[in-house]
Amino acid sequence: MAKSDASRTSVTGFEDVDSDGRLEVLTPGPYLRPTWMPFELFVARVGPDGALHLNDAVAKERFRDRCPAPPDHYLVGDHGLYDLGPQIVCARVWGVSQAQVRATLQAECIRHRDSTFCSRDALDIADVPPPLSLP
Repeated sequence: MAKSDASRTSVTGFEDVDSDGRLEVLTPGPYLRPTWMPFELFVARVGPDGALHLNDAVAKERFRDRCPAPPDHYLVGDHGLYDLGPQIVCARVWGVSQAQVRATLQAECIRHRDSTFCSRDALDIADVPPPLSLP
């Protein structure tokens, strides 16, 4: 079970995700930068060792609920990076390589003539290793 570095884990809320009577931490995990909107995609649980864990069965199930499969293409809606960012994270969690995501973003940038796809922020999100992996 992978542990997170608590000094890098931002908290966006609390929820009893697994109905065990204890609150889990809702977090964007490592996907928080001053220019990024917080993507509340991950659940962190305090383990017996006192550390936050982002890669246990509950965390994986919660992520799978929000992202049941890697996206086959990326969409940018009215909210730009806030729409695109979680799709990039979803792809990376499902095992799509950094290089594959970057190549897709650059192709979408050209195809749609939308700079959101090739923005430094979008490419940076693709570069961050995800805190868990599926399947």
